[in-house]
Amino acid sequence: LESGKNVTVTLTSGSNTTTGSTFHAKKGGSTAEYSISAGSPAAPVSVGDTVATFSTGTAKQTATLTFSKPTGWTDAGEHTETLTFTIATN
Repeated sequence: LESGKNVTVTLTSGSNTTTGSTFHAKKGGSTAEYSISAGSPAAPVSVGDTVATFSTGTAKQTATLTFSKPTGWTDAGEHTETLTFTIATN
């Protein structure tokens, strides 16, 4: 990575969530809603938001995403959603 450049990580999409900050994991007709937070202090993340930025000049950098406890599901078992992240330099 060139000096002065950044790596940014963006939450591009969810398989069941196209906009907003309430995400949807599904199992058949049952939907578990959850949210994601990033940063310190933690702030809500929406589809399209940058969730981490890493810059040159620091040897080790980390970022944490926190997932809330799901709510609203009606069927027991595994509910899923695929999240897509885009990594870019700028």
